[in-house]
Amino acid sequence: MPDSAIHFTPCEVSAFYAARAPRVKQGRGPKWRGPCPLHGGKNPNLSVDPRTGCWYCFSQCGRGGGVIDFEMALTGAGFHDSRRAVFDIIGRPDSDGWLSRSELRQRAITAEKERRAVELSELWRTMELRAVDESLERATRLLWVADEASLEQIGADVRSWTKRKRSLQGASGDALTALFRDAMRADPLRTKRLVMDGARDKADAEQWAVAIVRLLEASTRKLGLSE
Repeated sequence: MPDSAIHFTPCEVSAFYAARAPRVKQGRGPKWRGPCPLHGGKNPNLSVDPRTGCWYCFSQCGRGGGVIDFEMALTGAGFHDSRRAVFDIIGRPDSDGWLSRSELRQRAITAEKERRAVELSELWRTMELRAVDESLERATRLLWVADEASLEQIGADVRSWTKRKRSLQGASGDALTALFRDAMRADPLRTKRLVMDGARDKADAEQWAVAIVRLLEASTRKLGLSE
């Protein structure tokens, strides 16, 4: 991202050079002049435009640039680190539009981890709901044959499983991922087994779907209905 693509207000320019080149002052003309800190100069050979922050050293440096160029020349840092330092000095919030390649790569890795966590959570929920339904079915059957002493406990189990089912069905996004992580902490072996079972079921379902589509295509061709 070129320095020229980032614009600074006069107040931001003033704040930056007050921190990085405090001896640069308003001269007789429209430009600020002062010793150039880039080469440790003592004479006022550095010129700064207070409206844009553009600078030029008429002495040993023999070059110029913008605000971020000055930070890069002064510190030896790369563009993105220099841009971040300039923003810190002038008090401007950073934004995603100025992320470095490493930061963008880290964001992509984080996003992929989050996507994977959601996928695993969905697989776990599918199998957990199946287990809850099986538990509810067993508890409901027991209600018909239980004695009075057991009815209260079985009724409590039914209410607990029903509540669990509603919680699983209503969860989405971060809430579902949180439930999945709680399950991993509570019983990691069972939770992993449920995820693996869910993945197998999903793969089997996809294979069946492909097989059905192929069967339909073959039947269509056999009946002469294809285009």
